[in-house]
Amino acid sequence: MRRFAAACTAVVAVTTAALALVTPATGTPPAHSPAVVGGSVTSLTMTPASVAVDGLTGTAIAHIAVTASDTNGAIGACTNSDMEVSWRDRLIVFLRPVGTGPADPVRVDLFTHTTQPDGEHWSGDWRIASTRNGTWHVSGLWWCAGLDDFAVAPASLGLDPTITVTGTHVPTVTYVHSPRIAAYDAHQWLVATYRGSSGRPLAGYRGVYGEDTMCGFDGDGIRNVTTDSRGRVVVRLIGSVFQCLYLAYPGGLPWTARTTILTKQYIDRYTWYRRVSGSVSTSSVSLGRSVTVRGSIYPVGNPVSLQRLVGRTWRTVATTTVRLSGRVAFTYAPTARGLAILRLLARGDPYRGYLAPTPSRSLRIVVT
Repeated sequence: MRRFAAACTAVVAVTTAALALVTPATGTPPAHSPAVVGGSVTSLTMTPASVAVDGLTGTAIAHIAVTASDTNGAIGACTNSDMEVSWRDRLIVFLRPVGTGPADPVRVDLFTHTTQPDGEHWSGDWRIASTRNGTWHVSGLWWCAGLDDFAVAPASLGLDPTITVTGTHVPTVTYVHSPRIAAYDAHQWLVATYRGSSGRPLAGYRGVYGEDTMCGFDGDGIRNVTTDSRGRVVVRLIGSVFQCLYLAYPGGLPWTARTTILTKQYIDRYTWYRRVSGSVSTSSVSLGRSVTVRGSIYPVGNPVSLQRLVGRTWRTVATTTVRLSGRVAFTYAPTARGLAILRLLARGDPYRGYLAPTPSRSLRIVVT
């Protein structure tokens, strides 16, 4: 574990206000317009209206009930081969906090089902942990029927029940990348350290780790992990694969009935770009004339800036997008005689955050 000692630490309080999580595209049910199919929702309830949850092992239950119907057939009876098994024979409820700010979304699958004269009645329970502080509402309903699927925001139908969660003695988690920034193809690990509200390590607690779709909506984890005597779990990070890690109580994979998710973090490698190179059309230029600064960037997709060194600070001169070829070009017109030191800076990834801002080597131009 010595290699982790020098790594930089990012501390994240495990509250919904502190988690900025990206829902993976893999395994996510498609969201079509309600006009695509003949679905309708006549009732949506979530009880009770408020719950209190304490500490690591505290839990609470919210009961969700939906009355709905679909002219395409029975809800959950999918005949479209594109519908994955984990989307069938259920009605799916998505929950988010009321208001703005980062939050970990919640998905609850409703399995209990009866058919009555007023429609199909679906129900299920959301097990709530202390980390879910705040007021929550149902942000979306989804199901499949026949060849089609139905998605709707209940608030658009005048149905918007809420539940207020008051969490106390909320646990925290610290994430450390080792190394802090890895070379593009190099190995990297993540150390997650779990602590109770008092700051003491949570030793010997069960967590769940998953990769790819088993970290997304198809299921939440492929194997159990256990915190060591210092409350730590070490996971090797893999490029181009969705990974997640969270603490569960009282342990066991998430499809066991008693498991409660206390914190869920989608984890990514944090690496330099594979290539950020730059060159200038000339190393000497007269004041009033300009030079061309060209660069080659991989991977492409994020903006690239031309920067000039002023004292000890790099100042951005211009920013542009990168062509699909990975090529970029700037025109730079010096404003003073002397030595101009430039560089290109490939910006960090604004979406998944796995690419660190990466500079090229310095480029020197003598201005006469």
